[in-house]
Amino acid sequence: MLPSILASQLEKGIGDYIETTFPMSNAPFKGSVAEMLAQKGSVYHEPYLAVRLPFRIAKEMPTCFEAIHPAYLPYVHQQKAFERLTGNDGRSTLVATGTGSGKTECFLYPILEYCYQHRGESGIKALIIYPMNALATDQSKRIAELIHNSPELRGNVTAGMYVGGLERTPSRTMSEHGIITDHETLLNSPPDILLTNYKMLDYLLVRPKDALLWKQNNPETLKYIAVDELHTFDGAQGTDLACLLRRLKRRLGIYDGYLCCIGTSATMGSKENNGAILNYAEEIFGEPFERDAVITEDRLSADEFFAGQSTSFFALPSADQTAQLVALAEEDDPSAYLQCAVKAWFPDFSQDVLSDSGRIELGRVLLQHVFLQSVLHLTEGNYYQVSRIVEALAPHYPALNELSDASAALNSLFALVSHARTGKPRKLRPFLNVQVQLWIRELRRIVAKVDAEHITYKIAHDLNRQQAKQHLPVVNCRDCGITGWVTILNERQNATIVNLEAFYNQYFKADEKVVMLFPHPHENVPTGMLPARICPDCLQVKLGIDGSSECASCGTRMVDILIPSPIRTTGPKQHKQYICPCCGSRRGLSLMGVRSATEISASISQMFASRFNDDKKTLAFSDNVQDAAHRAGFFNSRTWRFGLRTAIQRYCAECGSGQSLADFQAGFVDYWHLHMTDEEFVSFFIPPNLTWKRAYEEMTQNRKLSDDKQAHILMHEIEQRIQYEIMLEYGLTSKIGRTLERSACSVLSFSPEDIEQIAAAVQLRVVNELGIMSREDRIIFQRMVIGWLNLLRCNGAFKDVVFDEYTINDGKSYMLSNDRNRWLPGQQSGRNIPRFIAEYLGKSHPTSEFDLPSSRRYTDWIAFCCTESILDELNFRAISKLILEESVKNGIVVSVPSSANYKVYGLNKSRVFLTNDVIQLRCEHCGAVYSFSAESLPLWENAPCPRSACGGKLVEYKSSGINYYGRLYSTGDLARINAREHTGLLERPDREQLEKDFKRSKENRSNWDPNVLSCTPTLEMGIDIGDLSTVILCSMPPAQSQFLQRVGRAGRKDGNALTLAIANARPHDLYFYADPLEMISGSVTPPKIFLRASAVLERQFMAFCMDSWVRKGIVLNRLIQEQGCICAYCMCRIPEKGKKATIEHIDPQSATSEEKALDYRNMLAVCNGNRDAHNDKEKSCDAHRKNAPLSVNPLKSDTLSSLKYLSNGEITASDDAIKKDLCDTLNLNCSERRIPENRKAALTAYLRVFVAKHPTGDIKESCRRELEKYQQESPKMPYVGIILDWLTRHTQ
Repeated sequence: MLPSILASQLEKGIGDYIETTFPMSNAPFKGSVAEMLAQKGSVYHEPYLAVRLPFRIAKEMPTCFEAIHPAYLPYVHQQKAFERLTGNDGRSTLVATGTGSGKTECFLYPILEYCYQHRGESGIKALIIYPMNALATDQSKRIAELIHNSPELRGNVTAGMYVGGLERTPSRTMSEHGIITDHETLLNSPPDILLTNYKMLDYLLVRPKDALLWKQNNPETLKYIAVDELHTFDGAQGTDLACLLRRLKRRLGIYDGYLCCIGTSATMGSKENNGAILNYAEEIFGEPFERDAVITEDRLSADEFFAGQSTSFFALPSADQTAQLVALAEEDDPSAYLQCAVKAWFPDFSQDVLSDSGRIELGRVLLQHVFLQSVLHLTEGNYYQVSRIVEALAPHYPALNELSDASAALNSLFALVSHARTGKPRKLRPFLNVQVQLWIRELRRIVAKVDAEHITYKIAHDLNRQQAKQHLPVVNCRDCGITGWVTILNERQNATIVNLEAFYNQYFKADEKVVMLFPHPHENVPTGMLPARICPDCLQVKLGIDGSSECASCGTRMVDILIPSPIRTTGPKQHKQYICPCCGSRRGLSLMGVRSATEISASISQMFASRFNDDKKTLAFSDNVQDAAHRAGFFNSRTWRFGLRTAIQRYCAECGSGQSLADFQAGFVDYWHLHMTDEEFVSFFIPPNLTWKRAYEEMTQNRKLSDDKQAHILMHEIEQRIQYEIMLEYGLTSKIGRTLERSACSVLSFSPEDIEQIAAAVQLRVVNELGIMSREDRIIFQRMVIGWLNLLRCNGAFKDVVFDEYTINDGKSYMLSNDRNRWLPGQQSGRNIPRFIAEYLGKSHPTSEFDLPSSRRYTDWIAFCCTESILDELNFRAISKLILEESVKNGIVVSVPSSANYKVYGLNKSRVFLTNDVIQLRCEHCGAVYSFSAESLPLWENAPCPRSACGGKLVEYKSSGINYYGRLYSTGDLARINAREHTGLLERPDREQLEKDFKRSKENRSNWDPNVLSCTPTLEMGIDIGDLSTVILCSMPPAQSQFLQRVGRAGRKDGNALTLAIANARPHDLYFYADPLEMISGSVTPPKIFLRASAVLERQFMAFCMDSWVRKGIVLNRLIQEQGCICAYCMCRIPEKGKKATIEHIDPQSATSEEKALDYRNMLAVCNGNRDAHNDKEKSCDAHRKNAPLSVNPLKSDTLSSLKYLSNGEITASDDAIKKDLCDTLNLNCSERRIPENRKAALTAYLRVFVAKHPTGDIKESCRRELEKYQQESPKMPYVGIILDWLTRHTQ
């Protein structure tokens, strides 16, 4: 990836997106968006770039290890850590180096070495605490691999992870990629190294069952306590951890000064805060830290990096070369770009810069270029904007002043630095790390100053109260480009908005009180518009054109405006929308503004399509679970069509140009079936609203598409949807957003012969039948016809089977909803609901869903084309009807299925054609740009502007051509974006599978694998998510430490990183957007804890008391005594000292609250259940149950009343759930433990005594008396349950 070029592309792309989203055709708004984008910081800041110099490397391999064999020389900061931490006298240390600097190895190597040196000794020797389970799980894999790959460690050192939650298949042994995770195994054989989180550590101290974990530890067994990501333990959480560690030391009898404590963090604080950091660490661990205990990263200085290098290269790009570099970047051709850049900076470079050896040679010559040396001496690894570098170096390099775009020249140098490598062929390493940050602002709640000549935009939040009185929200029609202000007039006819939130609520409800103010001279006022004036200072509105043009209140010259009267709406009451008063568009009007999610979606599409980005993966950070989940779905929905357009354009350029629309639809499907496997086809083209299909889910799980009926149905629905989307792309939505037509890539055209034939017939009939326009040239009629047909196309009126039910039911939109046809998109009026033209045959009022030949959009076009001034509306309606009739005769328009009330017409898909030979014309008056087929240029040049009420003419557009998006569609990479949420709500197996799929290599990756993770802070720490070059911050993190952690996720392996940071329209984000360097390079405040916080101390004191009880066995012994030394489950005898007993929680600890886990009423004493047996069949009670939930509860009467005993001594129950618990979960009929045999023996022995006591008499009465006796005395004897059951049955 070349981040400097990709950032420039994103800058341009976001600007293009905003301009195409809000086309403005009327003064003074025309061109105002381009002016806004040109203002520094208005939408985005110029990218910030840093070239990170390498870490200083140690001169020799460490000699302190016997069991660790590093593959490379360590960094100097790692060597320092090894020296401090290795051996029996390791000293407490804080590792405060940046992300990707090898912090984990700093403490892990010494810990592993210590465990090896003390191999064979029982007990936990090192405790590693993580802030979250996900990080512990990730690090456990690294530890497993280190142990497995070392002959000394393998078999001699064990590691285990004890965290919350239940694994489906917990590991009982060490393996190549995993450590021990089975809780029973860990309790029976504690590992040398224990990984856990701070909350679980609390449980491990207070839960009686877990006391076995510490049983083999003596005061000198535990040597290391390491806390990863120490900075996260701030405030109350840090205070809890501090108390926990003190309780642990007291529990194990560890004396002060013995432990070696380690804290790691990339964002613990700045160097100048070392004193505060050390004080914080001493408070956390309760151990002393030496003044030199903080290890920070140690990078080379520029002088050291260039030491011994000569300055052999001096060339700078010329103006022509810089222009060529800009063009190649826009053409998205990285190979040609790099070759051009090399020639510009190194004219005599002879090697292939794309080869491994060429990249290594490029790194060598870059070291000797005088300009790069100057750049790195200036920046010293800090973030700079390229323009600031140019400004600082221009006095020393006057040639920079001769370049029209010196920043582009420098970006090419940074691209070469990104591309260069060191090392050996096939074993390349980054030359230098190039990190780029692009900051973009959310354009939410945009308002514009009321002015007659110059429009300036502001974010409402940026304005003070006085400024806000002169700004109003902006409304724009994306179809015709008409733009104006929008407000609600008060009773004094003033337009000032007092409460912007209330205004937005009324606007989105399409309230009739909303007033639109379109700047327009009062000459030729269109129908339906009311002339008025507005004061730009006090926003007083004056209706009418009479009187003075100066404001009566403040004397300021007023602005001429038009107010739609009445304002028209469409849609049901709950979903009303405004209709554009100029062009009649039913979905074209929108408030100006772009939400952050939309900006991010557009940026993701660009990043994945750009060929300058060879790493098509990214993380998108949100601050909460709800936002992360919402954005994942939003990204999928908004980016899918971008990829589809790329595929459409690729086919059009390859073989589709010149085909009819019908042939193009079928050919497109066949083409991609030929070039893709079925799995690739389905995964690339499936729309987001069909991914719930079972056939697709099975394909993603099995990584192969089935051959069953459901898979065939899915394939057919995807093919239908593709063909439907092609019609939308070239029809109804062709002018909305970044379409192929607006990007000048490809358009739908009409045959010149058809236009000529229809125009000739219409001209003849107009002259002969209507007696008008006898002097008009033939080209006038040709323009009428092609424009009339083009309106039909833009309305999406094609004859297609998918529209049949819609037209038969008189335009009922439900027939085109995905409630009826699941493969269709969600219903959106004006986006996917076509408007056919129809002749009304009924008697009642016609529906508004169809256009008539007399509709204004058609008659207005005819009026624009005519030059005779004596014609009236009736003439235009008659001509429109003649065009329809002749088009039907020609066959380009055909009738479609309809009801008896209408005769409906649509375009014949076999008579309209696709072409990628596109020209663009621009209206000389309003500036609107239109794309047409090149062969239709004679008809459209000097034709009227299609925009209603414009009056301008279409002329050649000198800046026409494929724009940035057009180039991406034409040459960009085909990439399907699959966004998935990654949050703490995911179950552990699901999360781990998601991470595994995300980390798949390019060779093993499929289109359905996730390549965008919409995540929460769970991923901002050191979790390994594989090769990653880009990170997106969907909002500003709460603190700088979190910002640095998130940014640090990118570029860990490749060295190059691009961060896209979005500042939302809220004070916190905007504060840092005003000066991004305060967030990027500002001082990190060290965390703090509060050891005098009474609420925390009260809770910790209670837990400490529980620790002590558990350590002394008080709780267990009391339970055993209360139960008469009888196991609560199998009822076998427990020794009174409880050596073979444990405390059982009726409700599992993992599924209960902390209070419930410590509740004495939730505890029972149970036997060890033959816990040491290797076969589960030989275990019973808690040893067999583990953490499975139970329905049975020995303390509840309903459980006891359900129990039954068989004559062979087996236990059962009348309740199926309880029976399953007894026989399966607890295994209380375990023959290996002779439990049924013992029960039967106990009953036999009792019966001998019973018969001796009651040789004669009523047996029922005898049993009743015996039962009462047992109930009163609460018998405590082995297997008493079967005796009570026998007595109960014989009393009935």
